[in-house]
Amino acid sequence: MIADMTMPTPSLHGFSRPVRRAKSAGSGSKARRAAAVLAGAVLLGAAVVVAPWRGALAQELDKGERVFKKCQACHSLDPAQQTDKGPALQGVFGRKAGTAPGFAYSEAMKAANIVWTEETLEAFLADSQGVVPGNTMNFSGLRKPEDRTAVIAYLREASK
Repeated sequence: MIADMTMPTPSLHGFSRPVRRAKSAGSGSKARRAAAVLAGAVLLGAAVVVAPWRGALAQELDKGERVFKKCQACHSLDPAQQTDKGPALQGVFGRKAGTAPGFAYSEAMKAANIVWTEETLEAFLADSQGVVPGNTMNFSGLRKPEDRTAVIAYLREASK
């Protein structure tokens, strides 16, 4: 329903003459208030969705850091601290297997046609000999999928 209402128009000296403007049903302060409430609810909903996600990510990274302690006997995230047991994992994502500078890889690892991604690391950490037969990594793997997921998330963040 459309209602007429009289609204003054501004002039140089204040408000002068009335002008009739149409007002549609649902507009006005009630509609603005409803829109503000809806916008607030959407923002609050986004905060409710984001907050647990951030908390879950922090927990995943903490768990990944704990799981990575198993890897630290041979691997470092700092290229300056590389050992003769395993290559440094700084920048591992997107790198071809067997190509990190300063480490003497097995022939099997050098010949592997693998680029390290979350998926390839997942498979390798589950069964390194199955993925790259003949590699010299002396590690039985991470049996629990949640441990692999956590350590990969940690590596993704820590190896930037």
